Amino acid sequence: MLSEHRVMSENILEINSIQEFLSLNERKGGIYIPDKGDREIHVNCRIALFDLELTELTLYNIIFRDEFVLSGCRIDSKVMLSKCHFEKNAIFGSVYNKGWWCGSLTFHKHVNFIGAIFKDRFEAHDLNVNGRIHFTQATFESIYLTTSRFLDFVSFREAKINFFFLQDISFEDAVSLESTTVNSGSREAMRFLKDQAQKNNNKIEALDFYQKEMLALQEDLKAQNGNKAERFILYLNKISNNHGVSWLRAILFTLITAAVFFSIFVLLLEKPYYSYEWRGLDEFISLHAITFRYFVDFINPTHKMTFMDQYSPNGWSFIFDFIGRVFVGYGIYQTLSSFRKYGFK
Repeated sequence: MLSEHRVMSENILEINSIQEFLSLNERKGGIYIPDKGDREIHVNCRIALFDLELTELTLYNIIFRDEFVLSGCRIDSKVMLSKCHFEKNAIFGSVYNKGWWCGSLTFHKHVNFIGAIFKDRFEAHDLNVNGRIHFTQATFESIYLTTSRFLDFVSFREAKINFFFLQDISFEDAVSLESTTVNSGSREAMRFLKDQAQKNNNKIEALDFYQKEMLALQEDLKAQNGNKAERFILYLNKISNNHGVSWLRAILFTLITAAVFFSIFVLLLEKPYYSYEWRGLDEFISLHAITFRYFVDFINPTHKMTFMDQYSPNGWSFIFDFIGRVFVGYGIYQTLSSFRKYGFK
Protein backbone atom coordinates (compact mmCIF):
# COMPACT_ATOMS: atom_id res chain seq x y z
CA MET A 1 0.00 0.00 0.00
CA LEU A 2 2.90 2.32 0.79
CA SER A 3 4.51 1.88 -2.65
CA GLU A 4 1.11 2.36 -4.31
CA HIS A 5 0.65 5.69 -2.49
CA ARG A 6 4.15 6.79 -3.50
CA VAL A 7 3.37 6.12 -7.18
CA MET A 8 0.22 8.23 -6.99
CA SER A 9 2.15 11.07 -5.33
CA GLU A 10 4.81 11.01 -8.05
CA ASN A 11 2.10 11.45 -10.70
CA ILE A 12 0.59 14.53 -9.05
CA LEU A 13 2.22 17.90 -9.62
CA GLU A 14 1.24 20.55 -7.07
CA ILE A 15 1.23 24.17 -8.32
CA ASN A 16 1.03 26.93 -5.72
CA SER A 17 1.61 30.16 -7.68
CA ILE A 18 0.77 31.62 -11.06
CA GLN A 19 4.50 31.74 -11.85
CA GLU A 20 4.78 27.99 -11.31
CA PHE A 21 1.72 27.47 -13.50
CA LEU A 22 3.14 29.55 -16.37
CA SER A 23 6.47 27.72 -16.06
CA LEU A 24 4.70 24.57 -17.30
CA ASN A 25 4.17 26.21 -20.70
CA GLU A 26 6.04 24.38 -23.47
CA ARG A 27 5.62 26.93 -26.30
CA LYS A 28 6.43 30.60 -26.53
CA GLY A 29 3.68 33.15 -26.99
CA GLY A 30 0.89 31.03 -25.57
CA ILE A 31 -0.07 28.62 -22.82
CA TYR A 32 0.55 25.04 -23.88
CA ILE A 33 0.32 22.39 -21.15
CA PRO A 34 -0.26 19.11 -23.00
CA ASP A 35 -1.19 15.62 -21.90
CA LYS A 36 1.63 13.78 -20.11
CA GLY A 37 0.04 10.41 -19.73
CA ASP A 38 -0.73 9.71 -16.07
CA ARG A 39 0.48 13.09 -14.82
CA GLU A 40 -2.15 15.12 -13.01
CA ILE A 41 -1.67 18.79 -12.20
CA HIS A 42 -3.25 20.36 -9.13
CA VAL A 43 -3.33 24.16 -9.27
CA ASN A 44 -3.91 25.38 -5.71
CA CYS A 45 -3.87 29.13 -6.43
CA ARG A 46 -5.97 31.62 -8.36
CA ILE A 47 -5.02 31.91 -12.04
CA ALA A 48 -5.93 35.34 -13.41
CA LEU A 49 -4.85 36.43 -16.89
CA PHE A 50 -5.95 39.85 -18.15
CA ASP A 51 -5.55 41.66 -21.49
CA LEU A 52 -3.00 39.27 -22.97
CA GLU A 53 -2.37 38.31 -26.59
CA LEU A 54 -1.74 34.57 -26.73
CA THR A 55 -0.97 32.40 -29.71
CA GLU A 56 -2.78 29.40 -28.19
CA LEU A 57 -4.35 27.89 -25.09
CA THR A 58 -4.02 24.16 -24.43
CA LEU A 59 -4.78 22.62 -21.01
CA TYR A 60 -4.88 18.88 -20.26
CA ASN A 61 -5.59 16.94 -17.09
CA ILE A 62 -5.55 19.84 -14.62
CA ILE A 63 -7.53 20.38 -11.44
CA PHE A 64 -8.00 24.08 -10.66
CA ARG A 65 -8.78 24.35 -6.96
CA ASP A 66 -9.19 28.13 -7.07
CA GLU A 67 -10.63 30.56 -9.61
CA PHE A 68 -9.53 30.55 -13.24
CA VAL A 69 -9.86 33.90 -15.03
CA LEU A 70 -9.13 34.62 -18.69
CA SER A 71 -10.51 38.11 -19.31
CA GLY A 72 -9.92 40.66 -22.05
CA CYS A 73 -7.43 38.39 -23.77
CA ARG A 74 -7.08 37.46 -27.43
CA ILE A 75 -6.24 33.91 -28.48
CA ASP A 76 -5.05 33.64 -32.07
CA SER A 77 -4.99 29.84 -32.48
CA LYS A 78 -7.33 27.06 -31.46
CA VAL A 79 -8.20 26.57 -27.80
CA MET A 80 -8.13 22.99 -26.51
CA LEU A 81 -9.21 22.03 -22.98
CA SER A 82 -9.54 18.40 -21.91
CA LYS A 83 -9.94 16.38 -18.70
CA CYS A 84 -9.92 19.46 -16.49
CA HIS A 85 -11.81 20.20 -13.27
CA PHE A 86 -12.66 23.72 -12.17
CA GLU A 87 -13.58 23.64 -8.47
CA LYS A 88 -14.22 27.38 -8.21
CA ASN A 89 -15.61 29.95 -10.66
CA ALA A 90 -14.20 30.05 -14.19
CA ILE A 91 -14.25 33.10 -16.48
CA PHE A 92 -13.52 32.99 -20.23
CA GLY A 93 -14.50 36.49 -21.37
CA SER A 94 -12.03 36.91 -24.23
CA VAL A 95 -11.75 36.97 -28.03
CA TYR A 96 -11.01 33.67 -29.74
CA ASN A 97 -9.92 34.03 -33.35
CA LYS A 98 -9.80 30.31 -34.14
CA GLY A 99 -11.77 27.33 -32.95
CA TRP A 100 -12.54 26.39 -29.37
CA TRP A 101 -12.61 22.67 -28.49
CA CYS A 102 -13.19 21.22 -25.04
CA GLY A 103 -14.12 17.81 -23.74
CA SER A 104 -14.47 15.93 -20.46
CA LEU A 105 -14.60 19.10 -18.37
CA THR A 106 -16.27 19.48 -14.99
CA PHE A 107 -17.24 22.87 -13.60
CA HIS A 108 -18.19 22.62 -9.94
CA LYS A 109 -19.15 26.29 -9.60
CA HIS A 110 -20.17 29.03 -12.03
CA VAL A 111 -18.86 29.55 -15.57
CA ASN A 112 -18.79 32.91 -17.28
CA PHE A 113 -18.47 33.50 -21.04
CA ILE A 114 -20.05 36.98 -20.83
CA GLY A 115 -19.06 39.11 -23.82
CA ALA A 116 -16.79 36.44 -25.30
CA ILE A 117 -16.32 36.45 -29.07
CA PHE A 118 -15.80 33.18 -30.93
CA LYS A 119 -14.86 33.89 -34.53
CA ASP A 120 -14.69 30.21 -35.42
CA ARG A 121 -16.39 27.01 -34.26
CA PHE A 122 -17.07 26.55 -30.54
CA GLU A 123 -17.25 22.84 -29.76
CA ALA A 124 -17.90 21.29 -26.33
CA HIS A 125 -18.36 17.60 -25.52
CA ASP A 126 -18.96 15.75 -22.26
CA LEU A 127 -19.36 18.80 -20.06
CA ASN A 128 -20.67 18.59 -16.52
CA VAL A 129 -21.64 22.02 -15.23
CA ASN A 130 -22.88 22.05 -11.64
CA GLY A 131 -23.20 25.82 -11.27
CA ARG A 132 -24.68 28.56 -13.41
CA ILE A 133 -23.23 29.16 -16.86
CA HIS A 134 -23.54 32.48 -18.68
CA PHE A 135 -23.12 32.91 -22.43
CA THR A 136 -24.68 36.37 -22.03
CA GLN A 137 -23.82 38.82 -24.85
CA ALA A 138 -21.41 36.30 -26.35
CA THR A 139 -20.96 36.06 -30.12
CA PHE A 140 -20.61 32.69 -31.85
CA GLU A 141 -19.90 31.90 -35.47
CA SER A 142 -21.13 28.41 -34.62
CA ILE A 143 -21.68 26.53 -31.37
CA TYR A 144 -21.76 22.74 -31.01
CA LEU A 145 -22.83 21.26 -27.67
CA THR A 146 -23.04 17.47 -27.31
CA THR A 147 -23.43 14.85 -24.54
CA SER A 148 -23.37 17.37 -21.70
CA ARG A 149 -25.29 18.11 -18.49
CA PHE A 150 -26.16 21.53 -17.14
CA LEU A 151 -27.52 21.20 -13.61
CA ASP A 152 -28.13 24.90 -12.90
CA PHE A 153 -29.29 28.02 -14.72
CA VAL A 154 -28.03 28.61 -18.29
CA SER A 155 -28.16 32.06 -19.90
CA PHE A 156 -27.88 32.90 -23.60
CA ARG A 157 -29.34 36.37 -22.99
CA GLU A 158 -28.46 38.79 -25.82
CA ALA A 159 -26.11 36.21 -27.35
CA LYS A 160 -25.62 36.23 -31.12
CA ILE A 161 -25.31 32.78 -32.69
CA ASN A 162 -24.93 32.19 -36.41
CA PHE A 163 -25.34 28.39 -36.22
CA PHE A 164 -26.46 26.34 -33.19
CA PHE A 165 -26.07 22.56 -32.83
CA LEU A 166 -27.30 20.48 -29.87
CA GLN A 167 -27.19 16.72 -29.34
CA ASP A 168 -27.84 14.67 -26.20
CA ILE A 169 -27.92 17.69 -23.90
CA SER A 170 -29.59 17.76 -20.50
CA PHE A 171 -30.72 21.15 -19.19
CA GLU A 172 -32.02 20.50 -15.67
CA ASP A 173 -32.83 24.09 -14.72
CA ALA A 174 -34.08 27.24 -16.44
CA VAL A 175 -32.59 28.51 -19.69
CA SER A 176 -32.72 32.23 -20.52
CA LEU A 177 -33.09 33.17 -24.20
CA GLU A 178 -34.05 36.80 -23.73
CA SER A 179 -33.10 38.82 -26.86
CA THR A 180 -31.06 35.90 -28.19
CA THR A 181 -30.36 35.93 -31.93
CA VAL A 182 -29.97 32.55 -33.67
CA ASN A 183 -29.74 32.56 -37.47
CA SER A 184 -29.87 28.80 -38.08
CA GLY A 185 -29.05 25.46 -36.52
CA SER A 186 -29.70 21.76 -36.22
CA ARG A 187 -33.26 20.49 -35.94
CA GLU A 188 -32.75 19.42 -32.31
CA ALA A 189 -31.33 22.83 -31.38
CA MET A 190 -34.19 24.71 -33.03
CA ARG A 191 -36.76 22.43 -31.39
CA PHE A 192 -35.16 23.06 -27.99
CA LEU A 193 -35.21 26.82 -28.52
CA LYS A 194 -38.84 26.65 -29.69
CA ASP A 195 -39.84 24.67 -26.59
CA GLN A 196 -38.06 27.14 -24.31
CA ALA A 197 -39.81 30.08 -25.96
CA GLN A 198 -43.16 28.33 -25.50
CA LYS A 199 -42.40 27.75 -21.82
CA ASN A 200 -41.80 31.49 -21.52
CA ASN A 201 -45.09 32.15 -23.39
CA ASN A 202 -43.17 33.96 -26.13
CA LYS A 203 -45.29 33.10 -29.17
CA ILE A 204 -43.36 35.21 -31.67
CA GLU A 205 -39.95 33.69 -30.87
CA ALA A 206 -41.49 30.20 -30.66
CA LEU A 207 -42.87 30.53 -34.18
CA ASP A 208 -39.57 31.90 -35.48
CA PHE A 209 -37.70 28.92 -34.01
CA TYR A 210 -40.35 26.56 -35.42
CA GLN A 211 -39.66 28.03 -38.87
CA LYS A 212 -35.93 27.40 -38.43
CA GLU A 213 -36.67 23.87 -37.19
CA MET A 214 -38.61 23.14 -40.38
CA LEU A 215 -35.81 24.56 -42.53
CA ALA A 216 -33.36 22.27 -40.71
CA LEU A 217 -35.68 19.29 -41.27
CA GLN A 218 -35.89 20.18 -44.94
CA GLU A 219 -32.09 20.20 -45.20
CA ASP A 220 -31.84 16.88 -43.32
CA LEU A 221 -34.35 15.19 -45.65
CA LYS A 222 -32.56 16.60 -48.68
CA ALA A 223 -29.16 15.38 -47.47
CA GLN A 224 -30.55 11.91 -46.69
CA ASN A 225 -32.68 11.76 -49.86
CA GLY A 226 -35.63 11.24 -47.52
CA ASN A 227 -39.36 10.85 -48.10
CA LYS A 228 -40.24 12.80 -51.27
CA ALA A 229 -43.85 13.48 -50.21
CA GLU A 230 -42.66 15.00 -46.94
CA ARG A 231 -40.05 17.06 -48.77
CA PHE A 232 -42.73 18.35 -51.16
CA ILE A 233 -45.02 19.39 -48.28
CA LEU A 234 -42.15 21.20 -46.57
CA TYR A 235 -41.31 22.92 -49.85
CA LEU A 236 -44.93 24.08 -50.22
CA ASN A 237 -44.93 25.37 -46.65
CA LYS A 238 -41.73 27.29 -47.32
CA ILE A 239 -42.88 28.98 -50.53
CA SER A 240 -46.42 29.64 -49.27
CA ASN A 241 -45.77 31.34 -45.91
CA ASN A 242 -42.17 30.52 -44.95
CA HIS A 243 -43.35 27.95 -42.38
CA GLY A 244 -45.84 30.26 -40.74
CA VAL A 245 -43.88 33.50 -40.31
CA SER A 246 -44.70 35.48 -43.49
CA TRP A 247 -48.30 36.56 -44.11
CA LEU A 248 -47.15 38.66 -47.09
CA ARG A 249 -45.65 35.62 -48.80
CA ALA A 250 -48.89 33.72 -48.14
CA ILE A 251 -51.00 36.45 -49.79
CA LEU A 252 -48.67 36.58 -52.79
CA PHE A 253 -48.73 32.78 -53.08
CA THR A 254 -52.55 32.80 -53.07
CA LEU A 255 -52.85 35.57 -55.66
CA ILE A 256 -50.18 34.14 -57.97
CA THR A 257 -51.53 30.57 -57.93
CA ALA A 258 -55.07 31.90 -58.47
CA ALA A 259 -53.86 34.01 -61.40
CA VAL A 260 -52.03 31.06 -62.98
CA PHE A 261 -54.94 28.63 -62.80
CA PHE A 262 -57.51 31.27 -63.76
CA SER A 263 -55.43 32.16 -66.83
CA ILE A 264 -55.29 28.50 -67.87
CA PHE A 265 -59.05 28.18 -67.28
CA VAL A 266 -59.77 31.23 -69.44
CA LEU A 267 -57.42 30.13 -72.24
CA LEU A 268 -59.29 26.79 -72.47
CA LEU A 269 -62.71 28.41 -72.99
CA GLU A 270 -64.29 27.30 -76.27
CA LYS A 271 -66.16 30.60 -76.69
CA PRO A 272 -63.81 33.15 -75.12
CA TYR A 273 -65.05 36.62 -74.27
CA TYR A 274 -61.74 38.18 -75.33
CA SER A 275 -60.00 38.77 -78.63
CA TYR A 276 -56.34 39.01 -79.55
CA GLU A 277 -57.12 41.85 -81.94
CA TRP A 278 -56.85 45.46 -80.84
CA ARG A 279 -60.33 47.03 -80.84
CA GLY A 280 -59.69 50.25 -79.08
CA LEU A 281 -59.03 51.40 -75.57
CA ASP A 282 -62.64 51.24 -74.41
CA GLU A 283 -62.97 47.55 -75.25
CA PHE A 284 -59.53 46.87 -73.73
CA ILE A 285 -60.68 48.42 -70.44
CA SER A 286 -64.03 46.62 -70.64
CA LEU A 287 -62.37 43.23 -71.18
CA HIS A 288 -60.07 43.75 -68.18
CA ALA A 289 -63.02 44.74 -66.03
CA ILE A 290 -64.78 41.49 -66.98
CA THR A 291 -61.58 39.54 -66.32
CA PHE A 292 -61.16 41.12 -62.89
CA ARG A 293 -64.79 40.37 -61.95
CA TYR A 294 -64.43 36.69 -62.90
CA PHE A 295 -61.01 36.49 -61.19
CA VAL A 296 -62.59 37.69 -57.94
CA ASP A 297 -65.15 34.90 -58.31
CA PHE A 298 -62.42 32.36 -59.11
CA ILE A 299 -60.33 33.25 -56.06
CA ASN A 300 -63.23 32.12 -53.88
CA PRO A 301 -62.65 28.33 -53.53
CA THR A 302 -66.42 27.78 -53.17
CA HIS A 303 -67.34 29.51 -56.45
CA LYS A 304 -69.98 27.82 -58.62
CA MET A 305 -68.85 25.38 -61.30
CA THR A 306 -71.13 27.25 -63.73
CA PHE A 307 -69.73 30.73 -63.08
CA MET A 308 -68.53 31.04 -66.73
CA ASP A 309 -70.83 28.57 -68.47
CA GLN A 310 -71.81 31.11 -71.13
CA TYR A 311 -68.26 30.87 -72.52
CA SER A 312 -68.38 27.05 -72.86
CA PRO A 313 -65.56 25.74 -70.63
CA ASN A 314 -64.41 22.26 -71.67
CA GLY A 315 -63.37 19.25 -69.59
CA TRP A 316 -59.82 20.50 -69.16
CA SER A 317 -61.17 23.81 -67.89
CA PHE A 318 -62.93 22.05 -65.04
CA ILE A 319 -59.81 20.01 -64.21
CA PHE A 320 -57.71 23.16 -63.81
CA ASP A 321 -60.59 24.83 -62.00
CA PHE A 322 -60.51 22.02 -59.42
CA ILE A 323 -56.71 22.14 -59.05
CA GLY A 324 -56.91 25.91 -58.69
CA ARG A 325 -59.48 25.59 -55.89
CA VAL A 326 -57.12 23.28 -53.99
CA PHE A 327 -54.12 25.64 -54.25
CA VAL A 328 -56.13 28.80 -53.56
CA GLY A 329 -57.78 27.17 -50.53
CA TYR A 330 -54.36 26.07 -49.31
CA GLY A 331 -53.03 29.61 -49.81
CA ILE A 332 -55.91 31.11 -47.81
CA TYR A 333 -55.28 28.64 -44.99
CA GLN A 334 -51.57 29.48 -45.02
CA THR A 335 -52.41 33.19 -44.90
CA LEU A 336 -54.61 32.73 -41.84
CA SER A 337 -52.11 30.46 -40.07
CA SER A 338 -49.29 32.97 -40.60
CA PHE A 339 -51.20 35.44 -38.41
CA ARG A 340 -50.63 33.14 -35.41
CA LYS A 341 -47.52 35.23 -34.87
CA TYR A 342 -49.77 38.14 -33.95
CA GLY A 343 -52.15 36.19 -31.74
CA PHE A 344 -54.59 35.08 -34.46
CA LYS A 345 -56.10 31.64 -33.85
